[in-house]
Amino acid sequence: MPMPGGGQGPLVTDLHLLEATLHGWDVATATGQDRRGDPDAVQAVHQRWYGRFPDALRSQTRLFGPSRPVPEGAPALDEIAAYFGRTV
Repeated sequence: MPMPGGGQGPLVTDLHLLEATLHGWDVATATGQDRRGDPDAVQAVHQRWYGRFPDALRSQTRLFGPSRPVPEGAPALDEIAAYFGRTV
């Protein structure tokens, strides 16, 4: 996806943190490990991305699937994973 400013700046850094956090969740889930993630990274991703990437935009960028349901009381990283199309 082309980024404003030619791929430089805080948006790209935020996107990298989001990708690393989600892939960490993917690996932890696939291997049966603790998937709560680093609290600071999870908080940063939650503040920057959660609720701010509508499904309509996802279909245009193809970066993530549509939001999925998450069990009530799920950890923040599970909420983020479900928000970006992972099945929790």
